[in-house]
Amino acid sequence: MKHVITLMILLSLAACAEQFKQPVGEIMTSTNDDQGIVGGRNVELLSEDAGKAVLIIGKLKDKSYLCTGSMIADDIVLTAAHCLGDPKNIKIVFGADPVNMGAEQITKLKTFVIHKNYNPKLIIRNDIALIQTEEKKPKNYQIARLPWEAQNLSNIFKIKTSFTVMGYGTITGLPTKDKTDLRGSGTLRKTELNLTKFSLSQDVFYADQSQGRAVCFGDSGGPAFVDANTIVGMVSYNIIDDPSRPDTADEDVCNYQSVFTNIMRYKTWILGGIKSIRNLQIKLK
Repeated sequence: MKHVITLMILLSLAACAEQFKQPVGEIMTSTNDDQGIVGGRNVELLSEDAGKAVLIIGKLKDKSYLCTGSMIADDIVLTAAHCLGDPKNIKIVFGADPVNMGAEQITKLKTFVIHKNYNPKLIIRNDIALIQTEEKKPKNYQIARLPWEAQNLSNIFKIKTSFTVMGYGTITGLPTKDKTDLRGSGTLRKTELNLTKFSLSQDVFYADQSQGRAVCFGDSGGPAFVDANTIVGMVSYNIIDDPSRPDTADEDVCNYQSVFTNIMRYKTWILGGIKSIRNLQIKLK
């Protein structure tokens, strides 16, 4: 049965950056349909891609926000730790365009696990979390393949430097009247980004966003895919400007670099988190 989310509800949501210091979020696109989409494209409703990401609606200090996640089991969502503002108010929405077409399903958070060392103020943030949903995913939704489950992908970026990102965030990193521009929020889009480097600890990798393709407000927790459905990374945050080039600073907070949690680096934590959810059944208090 289709569930409906009104446009007013989604447009009233505050972007992730208003809750969290670093902006994270969405695919850069043109706002003029006659010129086509620049840097990103809407995911078709009946395509396989429509079942590769979920919309997360959360609340923190009476302010709502959007994030993105991906299913790694029938009832487990992988997302960013900073997307768990107030776990009791989390909703997981299935559907590529719930604003205009209605959601396939809306469910609540049942249990969750956040990395115990998550800290957005540290160099190694450990920005990763698992959500168990009250209901299982719709049948048409895919379970993302974790990188250690795929053959010949342990060193994927030695042979391939591009990947596909997906998210439900805004279509621009430019503000409007000193506020986040929320246009495009709630619609699933995708684009391709290029890897630039890994961190020294290998906990994250970086992508170039200077070519008109980017993740931005609302794409937090969104997947980075290679080999169609193998998830290798997850949107954590953006670096707004080049620190070595202050002369290039501008108002667009999503046109320099994005940072992704490296899924392979967190293999032990992810497997342990799934086991905790299954065996311990962590409950909200």
